[in-house]
Amino acid sequence: MFRKRHKWVPVYSRHIFHADMTVVHRIESISSFFDGFLNDSLPLSEFLKLSEKALAYRREQEINEDFQSHQTRPILKLNIPMEDQAANIYTGAAFKEFHKELCESLNYIVEETARAGTNWEYAVSRWGQNRSFLVNFSSCDNDIHVICNCQNFKFAGFLCRHIFKVFIVRNIMLIPHKYFKKRWTKRAKSGVASSDSSSETGSQTSLSLCYNDLCQLSLNFCAKAAVSIDAFRSAKHDIEMIIRELEKVAEEDMCVTQPDIEQIRSLHLPVEVVNNIGSSNHILTVENQTLSSANQMTLPIPTRLGDKRTGFWLRL
Repeated sequence: MFRKRHKWVPVYSRHIFHADMTVVHRIESISSFFDGFLNDSLPLSEFLKLSEKALAYRREQEINEDFQSHQTRPILKLNIPMEDQAANIYTGAAFKEFHKELCESLNYIVEETARAGTNWEYAVSRWGQNRSFLVNFSSCDNDIHVICNCQNFKFAGFLCRHIFKVFIVRNIMLIPHKYFKKRWTKRAKSGVASSDSSSETGSQTSLSLCYNDLCQLSLNFCAKAAVSIDAFRSAKHDIEMIIRELEKVAEEDMCVTQPDIEQIRSLHLPVEVVNNIGSSNHILTVENQTLSSANQMTLPIPTRLGDKRTGFWLRL
């Protein structure tokens, strides 16, 4: 065990990216993931059903957090360019980690220990303490390269307080973009091919999973379409065309049965399926607050092929 300590002791693997998670963190994360859904007395059949509900609930939470990150902006305390840059790039949770390191850097002092051409070495230590960390800094043709022996960037994906202190001393006001790990940014999901396994399972395609995937795409679509009037008009026009096409497809090919509707109801999703016939002409939240007229957000889903008289709409 001792000879192989580099394979299992975390301090020997800080040069490998772990998203700042230890073994204990992983276990706690898995346990909290299913809190409120599973217990040790569940039969296997119930376990599978509730696991799907837990996944749907966590996806919903992730969608909401993504939306908040794109539509809100954290409060800036230092009012410096580096802080403003990070607020525009990082998600809300990632910005908190960044901001903690940036603020802590103000408690550190720097001493230059070596220099060779365009390379510098700095000893960075906390005020009043003897322990120091070595930061290697190099700059050539505006290309900045920096490494700290605490290896926080390699392990967690965030620059450490020691590097931020060197940046301040060197009058570097913006973080080089290569030090923003995409995993922690608002565009982490951009350019990622979507998996077909969640929505395409041959003839046994799950309507509820298809609906959940569309929810994620639509929230991202709305966030991008709401940035300007022109984008809004273009998006609205495209949606209206898509809805008309879907209505034609629904009349010709789609066959949704009542059990499918009940399957959506059983999930922990942010919508409820209700009959549109004879109901009030508004879409309501869970608290019965009006969000929009039903004419604006009606999604016709025939209960059986060729039935044009009965429809359902989704209530947020």
